[in-house]
Amino acid sequence: MAPASPVWETLNQLSWPYTSLPTEQKKAALAETKQDLEGALADLRSADSRPGLIAYSLRRLEHSWDYGKESLDLHVDICLELWRLVQDQHLHNGLRRKSAAQLEPRLRQLRKENVTLRGMKPIGGQAPSIEESGLKRLFGALHWKALVEIILGRLQQTSRGTPVEPTSSSQHLAESMAGLFNELRYWTPASEVDNIIEYFSSRMDPSQKSIVLFGRLMLMLLPAEASAQLVKDERLFKWWDMLPRGANSRFSLMWTILPVRAAKVRWASGEPYSPEPVLPQDRLAAWLDLVAGTMCLPIDTGAKGELEPYTEDCQWAFLGKTTYRIVTKYFTYSLEPLQDPMEKFAEGSTWAGLEHICRRLAACVIHNGAWTWHVRVFISELCRGYYARTCRERYADPGCKAHESVRLTPACDQAFFRLVFPLVRDMLTLQTGGQDHLNKSATLPLALLCGLAASSPAAFEEMRSFLQEAVQNLADPMSPRHPSTLYLLTLIMHILVRTMPGLLLEAGQWAIQGVDATDPMKTMVSAGFFVNLFVQVPTLDLSIKDMPDDLPEVLREVLPVHPKSELVPGATSGDLQMITSMLPDLCHNLLERFLEYVQAQPKPSKKDAMAALDLAGPRLLSTALFLAVRQGEPSMLEIMSDRLVEWVSLTLLPNAVKAVGMLISAFSLASPKTAGKVIDMEMRKLRGDLSQFGESELLWHFNALGAAVRFGETEILVGSRPKQLQECYKAALQDKRKAVRKAGAKLLRRLLSGLTAPYSRDLVGDNTLNEALHRWAGARALGWPTPVQAIKVHEPTAEEFELAKTLCKEGIELVKSKAAGSDEDIYVSLCLIKSIERGLAVVAPDEREGEAAKPLISTLPNDLGPLLLNEFSEVLLELCPKLGSPAHPFASAAAGGDASNRPKLLCKALRLIVGIVKGERRPEIPDLLQIRGFDSGTVRNHVFSESFTSKVHFMGVWRDLSRVWYNWEVLTLMNRRAQRRPTGFKMNGVRKKLAELLVGYAYNANSMVSCVATEMLGLYLKVHYGSKTMLQNDFVAPLQEQSIAGSSIGADQVHLAEAALEGFARTCARLLVVSCWRRGVASALATTELVIRTLHAYTEEGRTVTVKPSSLTTLFELLSKWIGGRTATNPGDVGAACKVAGSLLAMLKKPGVHWRTKVCILAVVGPALRILHSDVKAARELDPELLRLWLSELLGCLASGTDLHPQLATLAVGELSSALRSALKYPGLPLDEVLQSLIPREPGSLSQVAKTLSALHQGFLGGESGAPAQADMVQCVVRACTGRVGVLHLAWRSCPSGQSWMVHSTFFQSYVALCTKRGDTHIVEEIADVLSKLQAQPKSEAEDHVVFLEILGGLLRAARRWPKAKQFELWRRIAPIAAEELKAAEEENVRNWRFLVYYVVIGPSRRLKLRDDKPSEDSSVLNLATFLATSKIESEDPTPNLPVVVASNEDNEASSYLHVTRLRLMLVLLSTLQRQAPAISDDARIKVIQGLIPALKGGIGHPYKSMREESAKTMNFAMQLRGQAPCVLELKTWLSQQSQQLGAIIREASKESDTSTACEGLVYVFLFGLIGRHLRRISMENADFLLNAAAADAHQLKMLALMALGALGMSPQRSYNNDELSQHLVALTQATSSEDANAAQRTRRLGSGARLLGATTMRHYFSFTLTNNGQATSRCFDALVELLGDSRVEVRTTSQSAIAPFLGLKTTASCKKMAKNFAAIGADAQHLDRAVHGLSALLRAAGSLGVPEWLGDVIEALSKVGQRPQAKKEVEKTVQAFMKQQQQSRDVWKRCQQRLTEDQMDLLKARQGTMSYYS
Repeated sequence: MAPASPVWETLNQLSWPYTSLPTEQKKAALAETKQDLEGALADLRSADSRPGLIAYSLRRLEHSWDYGKESLDLHVDICLELWRLVQDQHLHNGLRRKSAAQLEPRLRQLRKENVTLRGMKPIGGQAPSIEESGLKRLFGALHWKALVEIILGRLQQTSRGTPVEPTSSSQHLAESMAGLFNELRYWTPASEVDNIIEYFSSRMDPSQKSIVLFGRLMLMLLPAEASAQLVKDERLFKWWDMLPRGANSRFSLMWTILPVRAAKVRWASGEPYSPEPVLPQDRLAAWLDLVAGTMCLPIDTGAKGELEPYTEDCQWAFLGKTTYRIVTKYFTYSLEPLQDPMEKFAEGSTWAGLEHICRRLAACVIHNGAWTWHVRVFISELCRGYYARTCRERYADPGCKAHESVRLTPACDQAFFRLVFPLVRDMLTLQTGGQDHLNKSATLPLALLCGLAASSPAAFEEMRSFLQEAVQNLADPMSPRHPSTLYLLTLIMHILVRTMPGLLLEAGQWAIQGVDATDPMKTMVSAGFFVNLFVQVPTLDLSIKDMPDDLPEVLREVLPVHPKSELVPGATSGDLQMITSMLPDLCHNLLERFLEYVQAQPKPSKKDAMAALDLAGPRLLSTALFLAVRQGEPSMLEIMSDRLVEWVSLTLLPNAVKAVGMLISAFSLASPKTAGKVIDMEMRKLRGDLSQFGESELLWHFNALGAAVRFGETEILVGSRPKQLQECYKAALQDKRKAVRKAGAKLLRRLLSGLTAPYSRDLVGDNTLNEALHRWAGARALGWPTPVQAIKVHEPTAEEFELAKTLCKEGIELVKSKAAGSDEDIYVSLCLIKSIERGLAVVAPDEREGEAAKPLISTLPNDLGPLLLNEFSEVLLELCPKLGSPAHPFASAAAGGDASNRPKLLCKALRLIVGIVKGERRPEIPDLLQIRGFDSGTVRNHVFSESFTSKVHFMGVWRDLSRVWYNWEVLTLMNRRAQRRPTGFKMNGVRKKLAELLVGYAYNANSMVSCVATEMLGLYLKVHYGSKTMLQNDFVAPLQEQSIAGSSIGADQVHLAEAALEGFARTCARLLVVSCWRRGVASALATTELVIRTLHAYTEEGRTVTVKPSSLTTLFELLSKWIGGRTATNPGDVGAACKVAGSLLAMLKKPGVHWRTKVCILAVVGPALRILHSDVKAARELDPELLRLWLSELLGCLASGTDLHPQLATLAVGELSSALRSALKYPGLPLDEVLQSLIPREPGSLSQVAKTLSALHQGFLGGESGAPAQADMVQCVVRACTGRVGVLHLAWRSCPSGQSWMVHSTFFQSYVALCTKRGDTHIVEEIADVLSKLQAQPKSEAEDHVVFLEILGGLLRAARRWPKAKQFELWRRIAPIAAEELKAAEEENVRNWRFLVYYVVIGPSRRLKLRDDKPSEDSSVLNLATFLATSKIESEDPTPNLPVVVASNEDNEASSYLHVTRLRLMLVLLSTLQRQAPAISDDARIKVIQGLIPALKGGIGHPYKSMREESAKTMNFAMQLRGQAPCVLELKTWLSQQSQQLGAIIREASKESDTSTACEGLVYVFLFGLIGRHLRRISMENADFLLNAAAADAHQLKMLALMALGALGMSPQRSYNNDELSQHLVALTQATSSEDANAAQRTRRLGSGARLLGATTMRHYFSFTLTNNGQATSRCFDALVELLGDSRVEVRTTSQSAIAPFLGLKTTASCKKMAKNFAAIGADAQHLDRAVHGLSALLRAAGSLGVPEWLGDVIEALSKVGQRPQAKKEVEKTVQAFMKQQQQSRDVWKRCQQRLTEDQMDLLKARQGTMSYYS
């Protein structure tokens, strides 16, 4: 049922602000919007839509967002066209991104407006589903698979090809599709669920990181209705367990969305409550463990625990708030309805899980550190989600479909408040640091909790007490809580004005003191508070009004109050009368404080980055005072305005002119009479000759005068004021002082603005008593009691418009007269042009005439637009050549002119050109919060209280959006409309002349003029879409031809040539380069041909005069940008492209061509041809002779040996590699035929290529000698052409030349493949000869050995699918050579060998989806593995048996080093075999593992440490590769047996014994396995061995074992039953009767066992606690309590640390009971140690909880136990540590003193003892 308020009818759509526009503006806006939509749709549908036209159409569609929907069919048609553009592969990625960005919000808006939201009742004509709505046609056209193929296809391109395409474009396209992808879920029918799952499941490979991508895409697409079934049939858990927990937290948490959707669908279904949970109890507990582990919750203190270094980084788990919101939504929609808020939650319920996680969070909220933001955001999202659910269920409109038995009860609110409020309170009062984030993440949940508490007296009393304490802290100037307190008061102001208005006014009095000139941030926060205060309540003094007995009850409409609950009592009429009587004094005090503030404020500096921040405070204070005087009594306005006028007349503050101007503008906007008072006062001050005044005095008065007339309205026309103002600004223009003349021009601008601008005073309500009472009762929205009306805007009257015309024409005449004068006059002329432009911004420039030329703000005819455009254009066209010649620098110099006569004036004039053509649309409405140089949105964030209900329902913003912010939105919309200048004007007449002028000045010899002209040209073209081609052909090209023709210059003209080159580069780089690709390859090449010819003209060999290198560098950077700008495009006319490419290649044959020019020619032809031969149709049309010429040049570069420049060689190998791959991919095309004919058949060619590439590597490996060649300025062109091949991350540091290594290996691979395809029989022998020569080179020739591996890698990769016999022949020929190279390999070269192994198996790229039709590569893998193991291949079916290295072998060091090298390479091989590639069978993988196992068993016990480490790493990879293979299972069994055997004897073994060495190897295996997130169960099963190793005497073994135990403690054990795991852990802490109670090894073992028990239990806390009545937790807790009484103090101390986290999770009653029990057993000397350490653990836990209620009981018990002499020292130590921890924080120590009684504080100090120096 719709509410009675008329606001509902107004705001029942997404784009509501337009409804309150002035009537004429609204009609015009709707008409223009419809016209724009229809025109844009027609342009998109046209067959010849060019990229420029499409971009223009998309921009027009974007502008239509502000207005209500037109015909639904029209919007559907637009969405269909946008969907077509998204799928159009011929469009470049930029347009596709823009299309997706337009489509996604349109689909969302159409869905929300036409389809009922989940769980909500329909509004108006909403349909229950998309299929049943008017969107059926659109529903049928959208399909998820098309979008999936686009995303995966583009992402596939980012990792394929050598050289690669620019990654940024494809990645950005995929990222831009994410929102559309997520929206498409609602447009996917439920029948597609199985198809979606089948599509993505087949691609989810646990061995690849792409599993996260595919899983995420699948989740985004699955319809919500299918979630419950996926949870029920446990497919969710199958996906969830594809990766081990902790391997990727983001992957683990993202699956939460399925149970969340299932819970929400069940809630929204309307069915009665069912006790069956969405997640089974064991799964819920495991999920809570996962959430807690991902958030890195501390085990004991706020610092990251020492057992946590192996957990996944939190940053990978959460992407902003989204993932937190998903996690908390499960709690939100799974909470069961309660009847009693204090009853114990049912076991296994969601409430019980929430209670436990809140206890877990309690230890985190008082600490600092970057990690705590996870906790804050989690709590914030939890409160937001709960509040949203209560609003949806309890608001009567539009109504909720959830069944009554499912809805949250008042008891639920109280229980939720009881659980969460202590956390949020501690978070806000005890945390320090990160105040900005703290303000938002802590105050928002408090505000939401306050809304829930408003219907619960007990909860609200607790909130009241907290708020009173917070307001009292405002009186403390040293308190850091001021911003958070004021921000909180802002958020709950609508509640406070009803319940605690006196507290709000008290906060206002203290907030005035926060206005401090020395602290701009504090000032801004305080000012923002006052803005929101006066937004919420008017400043009317109600003590003089006749008040009704009862205030209106409106807060219930805003807050989610349960129908059975009542709001807490609020203020009475008498209370309001007493409180509001103080408001006038508060306003007066605020004004006086502002005046004091500006007197103390330093002058803002233009160069100071904080200058804008210094102005933010005055701007906000001015806004607050505007709201105050606008809503107050007329008498208050009169008094305050008189005070302001008096103060201005008696004051002179040159440093504060801007701040005072803001205040005068605010008062003038509040009342035009104030403007009249200021005008009269200033006119009296400025009588007579202005020369009698000082400059500062004049600037002060002119600033005040300008601020007054800005919103003066009709007050400007009163009496003789118009004449006086005219005389005043004219007198200023005649003044000799430059600043005064500028102030006169500025006064004219503000005068024109005050006469014509559509500013509004209608920001507040109607200022009636009825409205005031509603707002004091808590009504924030405008719906009570005033209906929505069109906003009142200043519309110029005929008199105002006539005066504006008069001033404009006078100004034009002044401009013309001044433009013909001196430089001083010209400056005045330019200032006048700018002032008139900005002053008349709303009506000009626009050359339309007649009725179409009406301004947007009035019905009066407008003839100023054409007048200003024509008159000012003529002035500038005549004036600019006087200031500097627009001709080419050569022509200007030949004519005797100077290209840079007066550059500053010329730059000012050029900026005015854009102002004339585009329109100076500076924001004038609302201007109160607009601060130049400061993000206005950021300023507004400090004062704007967001609408909570808009988050609940998109149509719920009407409930709590205040009248001020509603009007703000309307005015902002009107301002946006005024700013959006119509575009698409024809580029002719004066517009074309101005464009030509800008192009000419872009070539100016003065760099400042050139830069400004280029910048202005870019802004110019934003108005004239599609004019770039004409600009290039008509203006840029002719000017550049002059540069080329005049290249034979003398030394005196070098600077002119340099300026022309740089100007050309700037113009092309900013305007033409990127867009030229959109018109096809031919157009792109034509653009770059001009650049190449210019480069050739100025670098031709034999020149006597050269330009400086930096000028040429601009051309290189231009070409680099041109290459990088290429995207998927329509190849266009292939013949034309070949013609241009041929002309470029023909330049290579010209005499005197510089080598850098050759580089650039090849670098631009290559990418162009690459686009053509990637399109099969275009590739068939390529000219074979052109390809032959191009490829011949590239092959010639590689055949040049060491005489070639490195850039040419780099370019040649990259381009040839790409060409070879294309020829192999598309056989039979001209490229393939030409390559086969050009590749030499005779032996010897590869040797020359090897020499070339070896020399090329010197740039990377040759040190200082090779570095300069690679740093050449043309390198940017080469880099852009060859791309950046991303070498995937491995477990070792990347090779320094990894980029070239990959490119070169790919070249040799493709070269060998083509030769093999061609039938060359000599290729293997030729390569073997080259390898022999390279291998024979000395070690100092490192580059030769790198090339050796590149050739070998390419050869083996090309031969991976050869027949067995052929591969055997290959290996028999090259194995001896490779074996010698491997034997001589040193550390640096081993890295290259690792890349070789990786490359042979993986190749240069990795597909997201592997093809199933690939031939087998088993033979290649086995041959490679056998060579790495034995360095020889003896049969066609080799066995990769790695030899066992025995410690007694001769030449131990050399053989061991070689064996370690083999292990490292085997490790790489195993890592590459992890991917489930169909081409490599499991049998091949198992054979590799079987051959390694004997050597690995022996290797982990080898005396050399490196051998043990590498053997352990390799063993882990082997077990991880095929975990269920028989050989791997046997290996795991062997590991367990070895652990049992060695564990029994390790404690008796000596430090240097073979047993210690063997144990160390085993510990390495477990450690590396746990770090790799596997071997978790077997490690836990053999934890006894690790404990014995940790107790050993060998230091190295002990440290390794402790690290392994730490990793084990943080590892989730999903394969264990909870009881089984807890019993196993407890057994590990049991000492045997045969052990000596005082033995050091026993002490270390029990201490390690206690740590492991504590860490593992906390890691599985929820699983242990929420299942089987918490028996597992109790069992572990009792075991730790037992250890507290151990005879050794080390064991007791360790157990105390381990048990402290458990104690922090207990209830208050449990902790008090334990303190009492420990005190009782402390009386017995036999149990004294257990009592002391138990109470110490309680005290330690209390220190991390922010002084809990049970702390006093613990202190009393500890003091009682501490009286025993045996316990005194330990008690003093504990108390000292507690005191030190508490006193680190001022707030925590303050709370400690408040919550403890005097006696308890005395006991604490008494047991502190004497502090030592180290305490």
